[in-house]
Amino acid sequence: MFALATNPICLDPQVSTQDVVNTVTRGILDSLVYEKPDHTIAPWLASSWEESPDLTSYVFHLRRDVIFSDGSPFDATVVKTNFDRIVSPATKSQYAATLLGPYVRTDVVDRYTARVVFASPFAPFLISAATPNLGMFSTPALTKSSETLCSGEGFVGSGPFTLGSFSRGYKIVLNRNSRARPTARDIPLSRLDSVVFRILPEDRTRLGAIASGQVDGADSIPTTQIKTIEHSSELTLRQIAPPGMAYSLYLNTSKSPFNDPRVRQAFAHALALDQTVSAVYGGQYPRAHAAFNISNIDSHRTDSGPTAGIAFDRGMAERLLDDAGWKRTPGAQVRTRGGTPLDIVWPALPASHIGDKRTVLAFAMISDLERIGFHVVHTNTDTGIYSRQLNSGDYDVADLSWSGTNPDALRQFFGSTNALPRGQNISRLDDPSVDNALATATTSADPDVRKRQYALVQKRVVETGAVVPVYIPQRVIALKRSVDVTFGADGSPRFLGFGGAR
Repeated sequence: MFALATNPICLDPQVSTQDVVNTVTRGILDSLVYEKPDHTIAPWLASSWEESPDLTSYVFHLRRDVIFSDGSPFDATVVKTNFDRIVSPATKSQYAATLLGPYVRTDVVDRYTARVVFASPFAPFLISAATPNLGMFSTPALTKSSETLCSGEGFVGSGPFTLGSFSRGYKIVLNRNSRARPTARDIPLSRLDSVVFRILPEDRTRLGAIASGQVDGADSIPTTQIKTIEHSSELTLRQIAPPGMAYSLYLNTSKSPFNDPRVRQAFAHALALDQTVSAVYGGQYPRAHAAFNISNIDSHRTDSGPTAGIAFDRGMAERLLDDAGWKRTPGAQVRTRGGTPLDIVWPALPASHIGDKRTVLAFAMISDLERIGFHVVHTNTDTGIYSRQLNSGDYDVADLSWSGTNPDALRQFFGSTNALPRGQNISRLDDPSVDNALATATTSADPDVRKRQYALVQKRVVETGAVVPVYIPQRVIALKRSVDVTFGADGSPRFLGFGGAR
């Protein structure tokens, strides 16, 4: 039994953007290929593959011995049905569709050969194909609606587990899949009959559960408890800095006030992030200076690099706002321009959906912003209202982090064609220089070219204030010493090799 800090909203990884969904569903859905801990790509459901020289198509030769838990076969038609479903507007994919980039179609060459075709060269595809978001459902499962699969009903894969039940906000039960076969050399089948995920968003409750032996592992251990667990004779601690998008603030560049780069830069200069992050996380979480964190990825392939960012400088922030016409009259707390107050809306998910101490961190940052004349409206709301607000553009600031090894995330988060709700461009950035660099990176087979272009994007989006990197998330997990758990290339726990627990 494993305690989660975050409540999955939708359990379908082809629709959801939540990292916790990948943690749960990785044991159910297999993918065409597997990303090893050293970030090389290995066979999984595909036994081999070839790329066209211009990277516009990939041919996969599929295993012939894979059967889904509902008894249906895995073949090239299944690959086509899954990928076509992901890009269909009816699916309302919030993330997986962007992983397929300029997808055109999947050709069924023969029963066990699938050719995936793109409209233009697409170098990041193999890394994307290794994620749970492009994992394979059975064909009968895909006759269900997106809403049905989000609820967990009819959820069928070929992995070592089946979905027994999904009680939103309470627990998720995975049961052994008797039809499962080892399909990737480096992924052993689990020795467990079941895995139960308990959803315990409160730190105190989660810690109590692991300390008392009610659960075998617990996610998102608070930094204040790290030393206590390190000295425990019963528990062990695993701390990982997952690669991916750092926890950052994304400023909506499509409307006032953040359509003015001076106001965005003032926002960034106002935040005393070195001191705030250190105080809130006890020095355990490193400050982020780039949108994409590459701390544990092979540098020749990640194709991105850190940037200095915008340093804390309250005086500079004040001058930038003055230059942009936002003035503070004597005695006034909030700046105005033409009679309009400098109000910014920063929606927040319910506390049960927010991990670690982000609420504490948010109020510390709001205090910094209000010192220079911003008025910040930061209110927790339900998930439906939150999603509608972001999809409609009715916000000024949004915050999130995302785990993943593919630097193509920069295209998904900052490419102009990927604005919400189609993609993850939460800044709603439309910057030709960013688009040009991303296009070059996406279409080039040369890793050095990709590295240079992604580095340009990293520098540009931070220096123009489209994103304010805050900290690099740490995956801190407490486990009973008897528990055997493996970790994926993205830093998330994989219960495919989990054994020795109840």
